[in-house]
Amino acid sequence: MKNILFAILFLIISTLTLFSQRKITANIADKNVKSVKVTSTLNANVPLIALHSKQKIDINFDIIHADPHRIGYRVFFCNADWSNAHLSPQQYISGVAESTINDFATSSGTRVIYTNYNLRIPNEDTKPILAGNYAVEFFREDNPDYVLFTTCFCVLEDKVEIVASLDKSIGYKDDTQQLNLEIIPESYAITSPEAELKINIYQNNIPVKSGSLTPTTVASTKIQYLNSNALRFPAGNEYRIMEFTSKQKGGLHVDSIAKGTKKAEVFLKTDKPRNSYNGMTTNDFNGRYTINARGVSDASTEADYCKVFFTLVADSLPDNDVHIMGEAFQYQPTTLNKMEYNATSGCYEKEMILKQGYYNYMYATTNKKTPTLDFSLFEGNFSETDNEYIILIYHRSISQEYDKLIGYKIVK
Repeated sequence: MKNILFAILFLIISTLTLFSQRKITANIADKNVKSVKVTSTLNANVPLIALHSKQKIDINFDIIHADPHRIGYRVFFCNADWSNAHLSPQQYISGVAESTINDFATSSGTRVIYTNYNLRIPNEDTKPILAGNYAVEFFREDNPDYVLFTTCFCVLEDKVEIVASLDKSIGYKDDTQQLNLEIIPESYAITSPEAELKINIYQNNIPVKSGSLTPTTVASTKIQYLNSNALRFPAGNEYRIMEFTSKQKGGLHVDSIAKGTKKAEVFLKTDKPRNSYNGMTTNDFNGRYTINARGVSDASTEADYCKVFFTLVADSLPDNDVHIMGEAFQYQPTTLNKMEYNATSGCYEKEMILKQGYYNYMYATTNKKTPTLDFSLFEGNFSETDNEYIILIYHRSISQEYDKLIGYKIVK
């Protein structure tokens, strides 16, 4: 009997431990949620605001449905690795951590009926009071246990100066880029950098480094990470670009447009692998997208949804899944952006419902045994690629119970 009780207790403790370590990532669980966009008044391309400032986070999204629903949200505070910090809401929010979105409008003049929602944080109900990582879950008020989607943002308490540079002068035969980093604490106390600091680095908003890092130099005035192998990243390639702002005329990388029965159908030109160096660069948006439609005054409610057909010429990869990646797909490999192989055409294919606008995208593979994204097979890696690196520095002293975001830098 004691062995059974011990086994049950062990199972409960193990389950709670795994739950507490679960990473919270931006993802869309409901197929009717579309065009999730998180911006800030500090930098439209980075979801980050300064603590106790007048800056705002805007979370805009659509739900395709004939009748608008009341949508609620709940806010969590996360550690640097995006696991739940398990703080009480009173510790990180002034007001309430769970409330309702009041800013929404139904689409106008579109074939596809949808409701556009916008949540601004801080607002009268919810004001972050700690610097760090925040995750927001969205749900219908009549079904609060079913999470429609999750998104993330950061709050900064600027305490250190960051000096960073990118070395990509190695030559086109190299497939990596070297990031060098220097943290200047000034008067901010950091006793043990390797133990107290965590560094998150994003390449075009895709995480490439997360956690502690051994400095190459530690002095009273600076902490350096120079020529570190941990800060050497696959260079990738420029994003592919497509645009369909008109439902009648073709746009960039569009082969043809058909009226369709309920939605306009946009057939993109067939894509091919780009893993051979061609010496060319494109003026991309580093994976982002912008909603836009010709002849309308407010694209948020007047741009329409279309069926968009992606085609990639490639041999079948039985041990890998192929995904379409970019901001429009939350930079996450999911069933919603997973392609299917057509043996007859010899192509990977995917039909997606997208709102009119400009889109960046790439093709990535994931091994069925590991979730790691690999862009090299279809996109290649070239040191000349114009990447954008976002650097976030977190600090947790012995007396702190959370990871405080103390530094932020963008390197291009």
